[in-house]
Amino acid sequence: MRELSVVGVRVELPSNQPIVLLREVEGDRYLPIWIGAVEATAIAYEQQGVKPARPVDA
Repeated sequence: MRELSVVGVRVELPSNQPIVLLREVEGDRYLPIWIGAVEATAIAYEQQGVKPARPVDA
């Protein structure tokens, strides 16, 4: 098994499908994983340190 790190979230063209791009820690291979828009947003927010507001229970 190989250790991977998250490079970032990208959009594949021309389909505009979001992907998360992983890279081998000790190597030069990449692994794209196609994800949904909501997941892409959550990953991008986490990488940027953005903490979205959570709903408050009434």
